[in-house]
Amino acid sequence: MVNLSGAMRCAVALLATFVFIPFSGADDLLPSVELENRLISAQVRAEVESTLRAAVARMADDPAAVEQDLKLLRERVRHVPQLSRSLRQQLNRQIETATSQAYRLVRTKEVVDAQLAAERAAAADRQQVTRSLDRDQQRLKQLLDRFDSLVDEGQFAEAEVVTAAAADVAPEAPIVQSADLSAKQAGAARQIAALRRARQAGVVATLAAVETSHRPFADDQPVVYPDAETWRQLSDRRRSTLVDLRNEPPAEAKIRQELRAPTTLEFIETPLDDVVAYLKDLHGIEIQIDRRELETAGLSGDVAITGNYKGVSLRSALRLMLGQYELSYVVRDEVLMITTASAASQQIVTRLYPVADIVTPLRTTTGGNAISSMNPGQNPNAMPQGPPGMNPGNFNQGFGNGPQGNGPAM
Repeated sequence: MVNLSGAMRCAVALLATFVFIPFSGADDLLPSVELENRLISAQVRAEVESTLRAAVARMADDPAAVEQDLKLLRERVRHVPQLSRSLRQQLNRQIETATSQAYRLVRTKEVVDAQLAAERAAAADRQQVTRSLDRDQQRLKQLLDRFDSLVDEGQFAEAEVVTAAAADVAPEAPIVQSADLSAKQAGAARQIAALRRARQAGVVATLAAVETSHRPFADDQPVVYPDAETWRQLSDRRRSTLVDLRNEPPAEAKIRQELRAPTTLEFIETPLDDVVAYLKDLHGIEIQIDRRELETAGLSGDVAITGNYKGVSLRSALRLMLGQYELSYVVRDEVLMITTASAASQQIVTRLYPVADIVTPLRTTTGGNAISSMNPGQNPNAMPQGPPGMNPGNFNQGFGNGPQGNGPAM
């Protein structure tokens, strides 16, 4: 693009070289100025036409740059004072026409670029979706292969777990729904078969028990029970042999000993925390408050305790004192825990009581002709032997062993 100021200097140089302008007066100066204006106008016209031709050639490739160049060209034309009004308007119309065309091409290019960007983004999204589908298909194939292996092994419950995972990958896939249904049906069929076998075994066992009960025995012999003193001895022996299955720590044993010990308590509107601290010092045992259970019941360690107890055991005093707020205590984890009555009722202690003297059957003393009571000196912990003719270790005794060996003994 040609610089207008340079063109004007070139025109002035041409005038100075080829035209001799005498400065004899105003009449000689006017023609020289007009000649200079015509030369500058011609030069500007040539530059505008050259720039417009170049703009048309570049407009298709870079319309935005062409538009900017045309705007600059229009500004330079506007600042050339030697141009006549008509020439200036003509050049401006040419520049405006080219500028409008460049503007339209710029807007069109923007639209085309936006469409291309959208198409590229859509293509990227499609590729992403395709990759995701490929991953899902691969994952689904792995799960279905695992499903087939579990079904072949008869592990139908595990197969249902696999179909649930496959449903997360492809919830609408027919093969997943079919696999889930087949696993459930196969599992149900196996369960029904197991129940049928158990029912058949139960029927056979029940019939065997019925046939065994058909065995007759003499019922004309009197049953003589022990006297009252013998029963008292058995009861005392049972209570004395009470067994606690827990391995009680020494700290809990001391707490239970202190619970049986007498105490003296007197509290008037005393916070529960202070009562606990006093009892810990008085009896030398560890006492804690189950604050979570108390908060559930709407209580706290600030609850006021009132009571006056003298000459009673610590156990009784605690029950009376804590019962005002439906509280209780339990001995666990080597501490005396104060908690709610509902939480304390859920603590279970397993104990073992010997009851052999109750379940041991009476024995005959005269070769089966008479039945007498148990010998008071007999070990009450002896295992029961069962009624005569019944062997606990041989369930089929008397069944299936008849005279012909193919039916119940009659």
